[in-house]
Amino acid sequence: MSEASGHVLVFPYPFQGHINPMIQLSKRLSKKGLTVTLIIASNNQREPYTSDVYSITVHTIHDGFLSHEHPQTKFNEPQRFINSTTCSLTDFISREKLKINPPKALIYDPFMPFALDVAKELGLYVVAYSTQPWLASLVYYHINEGTYDVPDDRHENPTLASFPAFPLLSQNDLPSFAREKGSYPLLFELVVSQFSNLWRADLILCNTFDQLEPKVNI
Repeated sequence: MSEASGHVLVFPYPFQGHINPMIQLSKRLSKKGLTVTLIIASNNQREPYTSDVYSITVHTIHDGFLSHEHPQTKFNEPQRFINSTTCSLTDFISREKLKINPPKALIYDPFMPFALDVAKELGLYVVAYSTQPWLASLVYYHINEGTYDVPDDRHENPTLASFPAFPLLSQNDLPSFAREKGSYPLLFELVVSQFSNLWRADLILCNTFDQLEPKVNI
């Protein structure tokens, strides 16, 4: 890949397992010459800071919750998170667009589909980056499309699940939300809703691998 220039916004879902892959992507983009702004939705507002090694500046935007509230509240009140973070993200991008080096694109986690709508409305190129393993995203996609039915009770009739380009999978191979209908309803809605507007993204990146690491004999 040749050297690039410009300004990119990166917006991970605010859980560590989603933030880490976005940070690694941000480092790669920075090494190619791009200015990267990493946006974290949080109830703990901090002053922006820039990495000493990479051209990555971290900003926090308000997620609508108070510092003393339990992190689980984000799952219990998802609409509150969506409404507040939508406003915060809109305000932040609008301010960034007035600067000397305005952002041209937003890379976002599809767990927050509202981010795509905000970025499109503000004229940015939008990239969806699925930070979960691609097989998990594939399973959620087929659940959303109605081409895979989550079993009512995974213990009564264990079945094999079939997905395009993958071998048959047992229920133990599947994400927990796909094993039994009605389990973790709020989280289930979160992982399935990521496909509500994904077709509007200009580019979709997935988290996969080329091959397994070789076995090490000790």
